[in-house]
Amino acid sequence: MERRKTLVRVMALIVLVLLSARCGRDEITGEPDRPEATSHQEAVKNVVAETLTAKITGSIRKLPELGIFEIAPVGDEIQSTYFRTTDMNREFRRGIFEFQIPKDYQALQYAQLIIVESRATSSYPMPPDAHTLSYYNADTLLTLEDYDRRASDLMPIVTDVNDSTKVFVFNVTALLREYAGKDLGFRVKLDADSTCKGMGFLGSGFLGTSCSSPNIIVQRAPFADER
Repeated sequence: MERRKTLVRVMALIVLVLLSARCGRDEITGEPDRPEATSHQEAVKNVVAETLTAKITGSIRKLPELGIFEIAPVGDEIQSTYFRTTDMNREFRRGIFEFQIPKDYQALQYAQLIIVESRATSSYPMPPDAHTLSYYNADTLLTLEDYDRRASDLMPIVTDVNDSTKVFVFNVTALLREYAGKDLGFRVKLDADSTCKGMGFLGSGFLGTSCSSPNIIVQRAPFADER
């Protein structure tokens, strides 16, 4: 477990360095929009960064035909999935993670949300899965209300069980300024959620708090070329 926590922390730092110097990788997805730095060393030297880790993570599941609606028994893993093998066991899961945002973040320079996939891969050809990441006013408690709490869409996410797992990175600067001093929640769910009726499995999972994830990397100082 400590090894996985260390891996996530190192990965977060690597993502920060890569994005600071605009060096993208296939496994890192999102929309970084920082100005280009002169070098990795110059970028890192001028960044004063800190990391926020989600206060709570988990998943909520609904099996409409069986009348089951509960917190999914998967610990702190964040799951955005669909599953069905019989006429009666159609199941939808939505992933939840929530942060406490410090009050002084009203003046932050830049912030990036990092979520890390956690799932198996398959060699059997399957189409990619489309998800939507949304945000809402939170209370840092995992409750059934989080399943369909009123939320605003933030960004699409596409996962593919035929590919290696990915690190997803999103610019949340304006969002953190808006939620400074408040609790901010995120929900990830399949676009096919509630409408899918076929047999099989769709979706993906993401690391939770036991692996010190998800994270928000916050930059307080400007880059050298912004001074």
